[in-house]
Amino acid sequence: MRSSSRVAVVAFPFSSHAPKLLAVARALATAAPSATFSFLSTAVSCHHRAVVPWSCRREEEVTTTMVIELFVEAPEGGGLKRALETAGEAAGGVTVSCVVGDAFMFMDADVGVPWVVVWTGGPCALLAHLIGDELREDFGDDHRARANELLTSYSGLGSYRVRDLPFGGRAGASGVRDMHRLPRAAFAVAISAALADALPNCLPIGPYHLLPGAATPANDDDPHGWLAWLAHRPAGSVAYVSFGTVATPPPDELHELASGLEASGAPFLWSLREES
Repeated sequence: MRSSSRVAVVAFPFSSHAPKLLAVARALATAAPSATFSFLSTAVSCHHRAVVPWSCRREEEVTTTMVIELFVEAPEGGGLKRALETAGEAAGGVTVSCVVGDAFMFMDADVGVPWVVVWTGGPCALLAHLIGDELREDFGDDHRARANELLTSYSGLGSYRVRDLPFGGRAGASGVRDMHRLPRAAFAVAISAALADALPNCLPIGPYHLLPGAATPANDDDPHGWLAWLAHRPAGSVAYVSFGTVATPPPDELHELASGLEASGAPFLWSLREES
């Protein structure tokens, strides 16, 4: 990169998206120390890290859904372009020459500079999104009746069932309507594993926590001592369980899972919400 290059990294303000995009930003800054990087998201999602603010300024408590909706609406009203201009002004007038953005931030494709997409989820989920129209046309209103049918006719998804699809095979599911734009709108797509057939300009990266420049967890970030415990376990011997921030299994399923983990005798780490 040229010394005058400025890259804007735009994170989707939800759950683990911002930390992963921050890991990418750190890796890019490590690889290109002469370039300048701006990290854009909401203050809440960045846990008070320095960002270019363009989120809502409300005094009342807002839900995650409200923040996401406002965040997505802001770029459509010119908020993203204004944020990029602000980032350039903060760097002494250096304009943004490239946007590295979360795959859910489709408005990044319309700012007039190359857009490098970062997909933070699993590669099979992205593949399902890319061929979502074909899947919905195939299953349509029959997705419930065919919920346990394996997707053997779709390369790369043969071990998955209809019910495993991110959108359940439903027609017109929200949140996937723009995924088909990725292959033609993005300059490149960075993902944790390559999907060469669907995405010719695919850049395999990850794991995110092992990228160059990744922050080393402080002792305060490990109050339960699981890092020290994990360091004394053989490689590949520990099961990790997490449902993320969206899925919330009912108590009886959590109980059965706990019973199964204990019965297996295998060491495990379970990222479980406090209320559970």
